[in-house]
Amino acid sequence: MECVTAPRKHTADVHRKAMTPVTVQPYRDPQLHSTLCALVNINGTDAYTLFDTGSTTNSITLEFAHISRAPKIVLEEQVILQLGCSGSRSKINYGTRVPVKVGPVSELVYFDIYGVVLDMHNRQIVVNGTMIPAFTVEEDKAFRKDRKTDKRSPEPFKASQ
Repeated sequence: MECVTAPRKHTADVHRKAMTPVTVQPYRDPQLHSTLCALVNINGTDAYTLFDTGSTTNSITLEFAHISRAPKIVLEEQVILQLGCSGSRSKINYGTRVPVKVGPVSELVYFDIYGVVLDMHNRQIVVNGTMIPAFTVEEDKAFRKDRKTDKRSPEPFKASQ
């Protein structure tokens, strides 16, 4: 018997055929397992933001803090950053307190701990009781495509309101 191995594909490159019979594999609506993303204005700079339900901190990269001119606060005590992989030993040395605007909500936020509720069922981000819709799959694709080709319109692409 001859053994033939097929070239391996990355899971991001694997797509289910649109006409796959239900008996073979159940249909999964892309809206139900997409990421919860929205455009968030941080210190006057729009940021394409992924809301992570497993995170214990709100964080921005040092590069984004620099680009948005966020004032750096040197922490008296370093905070251990525990990532979901073995061997992660990073520490947070800095923080910042900046104005953040998500939909109609605008507040001064310290980036470490902040009360945000993620409503996965309704695909909304709830900030202090105010509901802000996340990008739809179509909005997310359009935003990422425009970012890739840098064909953004002068008006930033915002989550539907």
